[in-house]
Amino acid sequence: SMWSNSRLTVPLPKKPKDYSKEYIVTTGVSYLTPFEKKISALIKYESGYHYDPFSVYDAVTHSSVDRYITGYPNSVESEDINIIDLKLEREFQFNSLTITPFILVKNLLDEEIVTGVYEGSGSPTSTGFLETDAGQQNIWYNDPDYEPRYRFLEQNPRNFAAPRQIFLGLKASF
Repeated sequence: SMWSNSRLTVPLPKKPKDYSKEYIVTTGVSYLTPFEKKISALIKYESGYHYDPFSVYDAVTHSSVDRYITGYPNSVESEDINIIDLKLEREFQFNSLTITPFILVKNLLDEEIVTGVYEGSGSPTSTGFLETDAGQQNIWYNDPDYEPRYRFLEQNPRNFAAPRQIFLGLKASF
């Protein structure tokens, strides 16, 4: 026999690809200061990725598997992404060797970059399950630590890209 879900309104979708973007615009600019220091910026603007909208379900503990699609495959898009990286470098010449110390700041503005969401809520930080009747019953019938533990588990770091990072480096070329 076939498995079925009576509330399923459209055929089950194929999983969206991680690189499902409508557009990615990247531009780079460089400026050489009078003090022989080079400042470079990489500015990137990306559309959000597409995903399938589902009913709100318990995506953290997986104790509730009542999950059904509520729209068309890949019909919802996450937030757009803006990233600015900045690099400051200076070259020093030693005979035929060029030494270039640099500072690279990735995600200069420390933007919160969402890379994943809970399909039921569209949020990277909440499944929306605790706000449902079933979620309220779980809070009522479980121990007092259930809700704080659940809220902690909703904070999935894989739903976000890295925050601002600062790299110090040394490049040698000959």
